Amino acid sequence: MRLILALVEAILGMGTRNFWLRVFETFSYGLAFFIPGAARRNLNVIRAYARQHSINLGSDYSIYRTYLFYQFKILLDMFFLARVSPAEFMSRVRLEDQAKEQIQELIDSQRGACILTMHFGNWELGARLFGCFGKRVGSLYFEQLDSTLQQWFSQTRTAMGAELFHQRKGLRSSMEFLKSGGLMTIICDQDGTKNGHFIHFMNLWVSFPRSLELFVKHTKAPLIPMLLWHEGDNYCFRTYQQIAYDPDDADYEAIYSELRDWMQNILVRNPEQWLLLYDRFKLRHKPYLKEKGWLESSLLDYEKAHKGELVQPGDYR
Repeated sequence: MRLILALVEAILGMGTRNFWLRVFETFSYGLAFFIPGAARRNLNVIRAYARQHSINLGSDYSIYRTYLFYQFKILLDMFFLARVSPAEFMSRVRLEDQAKEQIQELIDSQRGACILTMHFGNWELGARLFGCFGKRVGSLYFEQLDSTLQQWFSQTRTAMGAELFHQRKGLRSSMEFLKSGGLMTIICDQDGTKNGHFIHFMNLWVSFPRSLELFVKHTKAPLIPMLLWHEGDNYCFRTYQQIAYDPDDADYEAIYSELRDWMQNILVRNPEQWLLLYDRFKLRHKPYLKEKGWLESSLLDYEKAHKGELVQPGDYR
């Protein structure tokens, strides 16, 4: 793996960013005819949910072709945009007015905040963006199965300004980082394990990360959804309305419901911006679901959704 990564970096160094974007864009037209299982399942679930809400999506080919180009772009910019000056980096990012105001507010307040995001747009460049404004950004992570790949991701993310904290072993340190004024990013669409917060997402019973609940409980930090959207060859940074809660008596069910609604509303209209190869709608935690009496209903719901059929979520509580 180490040799492969070194070879990739050497090859990329032989061309400009624009050259490789055009190469990858051309390849995506052919590769998009072959949609792997995880992406097909995700698209079927999203398409069924879209039909339920009278939202028209393009063809699977069109969505997946654009998705492939964006994924190539993410990897490419982990090489190119990690090395450019702040001025050149920001020339690639358009800030919406609300985002400008939110960034200025974070700078002025000197408070920490939980940045709620997902595997959408280019989530890898968030630390680089905030670093251009002098803000420290932390990120929770789980190790990759391959140690060399983990080392490459860690080095690249650190080079872009991210301070990394292990999802379990680094929680206490990440809370201190947040209390000291840092911005802690939480990837909210990843699986939350059997100890996560279970909620319906695209009509399927899934687990969301409970780290969000822990940050609210122990730091009372503001919850601010943010996304770095793909916009052609460049990017657009958008922020959204804060998720409000009572610091002395937080309603976690309401927090997760609002978070879920925000994600669904965006994903169902822009699936090409999401990490479609992440098998989000794979049925997980079967022993736990069986113990709770939810397994049989979940199996039926997932089977229907994977075929693109509409699911009417039951009450698993």
